[in-house]
Amino acid sequence: MNRQKRTIAGLAAALALFSAALFGPTCGARAETPDDITAACSEYSPKFDELAAWLDARPSVSENQDEREAKLKLIDDALLYPEAKLMPCAADFLRRRMETFIADFEASTVSSGAVIWKLYNHTVIIQTPETAIAIDLIQGPGIVRTPREIIERIVARTDILLVTHHHGDHVDWDVWDMYLDAGKKVVVPEPARKEYRRRDELTVIRQGKIELPGALATVFPSYQKKDLCSSYLIKTKDGVSAMHLGDENNIMRLGSEWYRKIKPPMEIDVLIPNIWCPNLKPLLDYIKPALILPGHEHEIGHPVEGRRPYSYVYRVLRAVGLPYVVPAWGERVSVPAPLPR
Repeated sequence: MNRQKRTIAGLAAALALFSAALFGPTCGARAETPDDITAACSEYSPKFDELAAWLDARPSVSENQDEREAKLKLIDDALLYPEAKLMPCAADFLRRRMETFIADFEASTVSSGAVIWKLYNHTVIIQTPETAIAIDLIQGPGIVRTPREIIERIVARTDILLVTHHHGDHVDWDVWDMYLDAGKKVVVPEPARKEYRRRDELTVIRQGKIELPGALATVFPSYQKKDLCSSYLIKTKDGVSAMHLGDENNIMRLGSEWYRKIKPPMEIDVLIPNIWCPNLKPLLDYIKPALILPGHEHEIGHPVEGRRPYSYVYRVLRAVGLPYVVPAWGERVSVPAPLPR
């Protein structure tokens, strides 16, 4: 009888684990309390501080890769904490990184090529000699947010906002308002405009080109499963090119993906993929980057199972086998001229 009870209890526990994996926490799961979050920050703050201090020294993004990997992985456990978006230590780390970024961005001049800053999640800022472009600029989830004052300074120094798709970790209506109030374009795919109160002021492009001072942005029509998504290729007049894939995921359209129409294969300097992109390897048969700069790691607005830590980022990049850099939030990657292959 005891063995039978143990067997039933074991099956119930296994079922609970299976349900949690599929559907998230069960009804009986205890929510994290403020005391839990405080305790988590006590544990993780030293890791954030160590990484922040290392980044403050402005290490090269392309050298000492073993050290960089070890330092970035310091915060993997912290940002996989279920309520990471409510941790003051995570908020302080992002604020510190964004303060460093904005000082660098405002002081920078680009005489040739481009500089790409990696911000939170899948946000990048691309500066060329004549223009500056924001892609998927958001403030962030919970209390882990780029201060509004810094967002306002980004808007003031960029000429256009490109939005890849309508999901909440890529869309921030407050940011859109800032661009539109400043008389600047916000470019979106059609589904992203539907619920926005100023939808008629948006620029909707599914496929085409956007002329910018000294640069050309090309919009490629991609998908994230069933949802429309845009991939953006930015090319400067001196030939430097970078492509941001958004949440490219054509797994439901195998054999008819947009990039299969690119013949011969397109050589670019920098590819900025979402690191969990399931069709990254076939895409690389058609788009040939000299360098990969990954994005969408540690999106702490996602459930834990939907986040991708730096340990995952490095596994994917090693499997791909192309040159890569992994900047932390707020770091820059300089592309002064077309990169050698």
